[in-house]
Parts: sequence; structure tokens; C-alpha cells
Amino acid sequence: MPLKIRCIRKSGTTESSIAFLKNGEYKNIYIHSQGRSYTIPFEKAVQLFEATKTEEGILPIPEIHYKHINHIVEQFERDITTPEMVGGKEDTDDIRANSAIKHLNNWLADLLW
Repeated sequence: MPLKIRCIRKSGTTESSIAFLKNGEYKNIYIHSQGRSYTIPFEKAVQLFEATKTEEGILPIPEIHYKHINHIVEQFERDITTPEMVGGKEDTDDIRANSAIKHLNNWLADLLW
């Protein structure tokens, strides 16, 4: 299969999009449905992707699909951005980690005085 592939089809009453996302070793399958994006297990994705031989795709790709994919990507980035990924003690160049440490130290100093 190509790296990027899209298949649009009618699915009933709700509009939803499914995407596989990968960033290094982090990968997952997400669905966007009813205004929110969340992960789904591989087995569920396979069931949703299953189509009959007579089913036809829809062209052109609706604009709502791109909005769904953008929301999925944002959720994926939130999910994989954990404190461990931001930086550790050895990583003194990480601005977010240094900023968080500074705010924590200020908060602790105010608390102790």
C-alpha cells in the first residue's frame, strides 16, 4: 500500500474519519466522530475498513474530512507529548522543561515563605 491512501464512502448518518498516525516508535489508529478524536484498537479499525466488492468510493474528498484529520493529528500530538518526552535532567536545552522547572521552583519558593 502507498504511504498515504484515502478512501471515502457513505457510512450511514454520522460523518467520521479514521487515520493511522506514526511518529518514531509511537503509532496508533484514531477515529474522529461526533466532534472528538480518540484511539481505536486495530481489530475495530479492520471492521470499519471492511467493504463489499460492490461498494464504490466517493469523489471528491469532502472538506470535512480534512478538518477531521487535522483534529486527529492534534489529538495524537497531545497524546504523545508526555513529560518523559519533553526532556530529562540531561536535556538542558529543552525550553519547555526549563520553563516548567522555573515555574515549579517559583511556586515552591512562594509556598515556603
